[in-house]
Amino acid sequence: MAGARFSLKAASGALVSEAESGPGGRVTFTDLFLVPGNYSLVETAPAAGYLPNTTTYQVVVQNDGRLFVDGAASQGFTVANMPELYGPLFTVTGQASPVAFNDHSFGPQFLAGLTIRAQLLNTDCQLLYGTTTQLIGNMDVGQFTFNNVMLGDYILYLHRPGYVARSMAFTVSENGPETIELEPPEGPVFTLTPGDVNMDAVVDSDDYDIINNALNGVLGLQYGQPGYNPSMDITGNGSISTADLAMVVQNMGARASDYPGFAGCVPRITI
Repeated sequence: MAGARFSLKAASGALVSEAESGPGGRVTFTDLFLVPGNYSLVETAPAAGYLPNTTTYQVVVQNDGRLFVDGAASQGFTVANMPELYGPLFTVTGQASPVAFNDHSFGPQFLAGLTIRAQLLNTDCQLLYGTTTQLIGNMDVGQFTFNNVMLGDYILYLHRPGYVARSMAFTVSENGPETIELEPPEGPVFTLTPGDVNMDAVVDSDDYDIINNALNGVLGLQYGQPGYNPSMDITGNGSISTADLAMVVQNMGARASDYPGFAGCVPRITI
């Protein structure tokens, strides 16, 4: 969709550049050289006939030139807008969290301070809207909320670098409540299993080799150093260590299809 405007800002809040989407909806910031650091990307005006997207996307340019958007390596990403409609609109909400492990006696052991990317897809697995979980008080879980959701069939898609993404189908019906609270079959929190470093929907020896090879090169590889990859930093503490490798070993063989209510659409890396 052409005509949507975007602003790219530095960590200080200073405006770096502005751009407008052209034919096909492609947005390109031209004549721009970004020094390594943290940036944010926001949509300042939607295309005609579409609702605003209020999400702020966190962009990191590393010293080696690699680009990460909301923690995932990216050479480009998708921003979605819901079309304006006349008719009933709904709010969809739920809770999600990465876990260190699931204990059958005490339940899931959540990892504190880590957010999850939440997206609504249509039944063809096309992105409709995205947001990031907001941590609830001092709890280790986060809440996601989608506003202005139309009637229809959807797939909820949840993912975070280094974790097995999950999905679940649901329907927004005219006779339903105005606010729809989603829960997985195991309820009440959607949990993500750690260890999927290459984000191919399964924890396997490839994931083990990626972290193990990194550790053989530089033990304790830190955020910002060449070779650091958020998907290897499973614990989210800014350092790649044997603790991250242990999570891969512990969850070896876990697959996206293991999640209760699995609805396909994975792997899907689009932000």
